Amino acid sequence: MAAFWRPLAAGLILLAAATPGAAASPDPATLRVAPEETVRARALVLKLGSEIFRERDDATRELAAMGRRALAALDEARGDPDPEVSARVEQLRPRATLDEMAARVASFLADGDSRFEHDIPAWPRFRATLGDDAAARALFTELVGDRANYELLTLLGGAPAALTPGLTALAGGPAALRVESGGPAALRPALAARRRQLQAAANPQLAGVGGAVARSPSPAEFALVLLAESCDPVPETLFNPTLFNARQHFYAPGVKDAVTGTQRHSAALRTLTWLWLDSRPAATATVLGLGLYLQLDPARLAGYAARSLRQPTVNVYDRVSAITAITQGGNAEHLGALTAVFADDRAFFNQANVGGFDIRVCDFALATALRFTGQRPEDYGMAAQVAALPGRPVGSMGYYFKSDAKGTAGEKGRLAFGKWRTYEAGLIGGVAGGALADRAAAARYPEVAAKPDPKPAALPGD
Repeated sequence: MAAFWRPLAAGLILLAAATPGAAASPDPATLRVAPEETVRARALVLKLGSEIFRERDDATRELAAMGRRALAALDEARGDPDPEVSARVEQLRPRATLDEMAARVASFLADGDSRFEHDIPAWPRFRATLGDDAAARALFTELVGDRANYELLTLLGGAPAALTPGLTALAGGPAALRVESGGPAALRPALAARRRQLQAAANPQLAGVGGAVARSPSPAEFALVLLAESCDPVPETLFNPTLFNARQHFYAPGVKDAVTGTQRHSAALRTLTWLWLDSRPAATATVLGLGLYLQLDPARLAGYAARSLRQPTVNVYDRVSAITAITQGGNAEHLGALTAVFADDRAFFNQANVGGFDIRVCDFALATALRFTGQRPEDYGMAAQVAALPGRPVGSMGYYFKSDAKGTAGEKGRLAFGKWRTYEAGLIGGVAGGALADRAAAARYPEVAAKPDPKPAALPGD
């Protein structure tokens, strides 16, 4: 349990334990306030407008001592025409709301067997994502232990109407005006505010907070941001200091280990991360995934990579990352994604201008496709950048077309891609029938009509 939120969580539990009728019973029905308590609270609210100062003060103290038992009466008095009553009610409501939240959390914690439904913000959404086992409950307990999370929790889960204004008042700012409308329009500004808080904690000097000790997000804080961002999959743009989304924290000290390791919340954080990656642009998911998750689920990462390759606007290096992911975790299922970039002749390794050679996106994709289909790049006229070592074959990224006595790089490339199309046409023809093979290949490779391949499909020396 992170040290920074432990006092808050302890405070919640102590408040719940100190509240009459709010003992740690697993049944939330035991939290119902007795009717006579509500009647008493209403009478005290009336005294908040007394002309006698002592009566107003005594009523305020008694309502504060009642805590959650006074919440219904305080709700009824919101917006009272008497400014004295209205002001005192707004002073009392946040504490009464916290008391109510503490009681609900205590009941939730006591229900270790999950026998009852608990009305806690975001718990239904959280449970649907991570389940209802002890590990998921432990992480959620940390979330509700930090009141800085309350605004996002209420927006994600649809807080009980009685709690919404008080919780958002505790969170600070004009949040109460946004929360009740719900939806992404309310979620985005609240999420942006929470991001800024976490970024300021991680970079206090950048945020102008002198003397503060930098800290990474706790697992609970990070989990909530992942869940919230997954619920609003807006496209990512260039660096924006008002966003600081989860991507900025994945490599923070402690966060990467928590996500990829075997710590208490690692499994839950991985589940949330995959959910988050599903909502990101494919190129972002691929590049970030290569750094974190290839060793955990390379096949899943290959799926992101295949989706990325099919996007026409992906830059050279993101395409290289995508092919790398497919090389390490993919299979012949992703041939279509690889062949989709056969027309991309942009170089990502460029030394031709100094007497070396170029390795292009299409070269990397072709070498990978050949490996997946049990063929040798050398049989397609490709040369290896470095010699293979015993037990260490040359990787697909190391193949290129070399100009030599057997032909120029451009000529060899054209012949190689022509040979691949002939090979794939045979595959297609075997399934669809020979008469349809040429038509199927032409549909897959529209550039063939504009740049017909040389008639000989065989390489020199074949």
